[in-house]
Amino acid sequence: MNGKSYNKVKNLKLPSSVVEIEVSHPNAETIRQIVTLKHGDNQVLDIYPEIEVGTIIVVTIPTSASIRLIGDTGEYYTAIGRKSFTDIPVGTYELVVNNDGYKSHKETIRLTVDNTVQKEVSLKEEPDINEAGDFVMDFEDLELETTETAIARPNAKKINEFNDLDISFSSIDEVSLDQPYVIHEVMPLPLRTIFPIYPDIAKKENIYGTVIVEVWVKIDGTVGNVRVIKSVQSTPGGLDDAVVDAMWKWTFEPAKSHGKPVACWVRIPVTLKGDHN
Repeated sequence: MNGKSYNKVKNLKLPSSVVEIEVSHPNAETIRQIVTLKHGDNQVLDIYPEIEVGTIIVVTIPTSASIRLIGDTGEYYTAIGRKSFTDIPVGTYELVVNNDGYKSHKETIRLTVDNTVQKEVSLKEEPDINEAGDFVMDFEDLELETTETAIARPNAKKINEFNDLDISFSSIDEVSLDQPYVIHEVMPLPLRTIFPIYPDIAKKENIYGTVIVEVWVKIDGTVGNVRVIKSVQSTPGGLDDAVVDAMWKWTFEPAKSHGKPVACWVRIPVTLKGDHN
């Protein structure tokens, strides 16, 4: 309004003047309007930008694959197998397709006004690996962060809280280093799990047990950080490394807060047992 920006305008008092109004939205054409205000005028202006939309059609092979479409202005859509996302705002979207036993697919889609983008995604098989050992995962025992547990932690905002822990650095999301805990109402849901390989060094030393890790699940469901909370064998190439390496390959349905996806930490216990156990 006359070059000054407002997020919301309500009952704004202005002197008698000519007012140039510009209303903009990331996914709509900018609207400009000129209003002449006289002394004592009381004007009500309802200006609604028309959101520009398009359509994205996604078909997956196998048809059981999960589809996620994440927009650059916060849009978030999900489906299974085949979906026509009609009349969605134009912009840039990240398409993520996952299915157990297959390699994940990720690509960027640019959607323009009144355009239809069709994508057929064929996932490549990637069988889970389990060599010379058993992998035990009981998701009922996962210690996931919730609104209640985050509030209950008096030191949750201390960035250096985990400096003494073993952290694996591989494409680490730097945001995770400043976010020990994030409050959310809906927990992350594992979509693709990879079994750790029982390492030779653990076989030779007859070592087995439960490694507890914390995994930073990003807004797109991929892993951005993994750190060991409870170690069993920290020797290079040992049980700890086997679990960390496997966790980097997992994908999740991300956590949600107020209906929107958020990145957060999730704690996962992984039990590895040798052949003889």
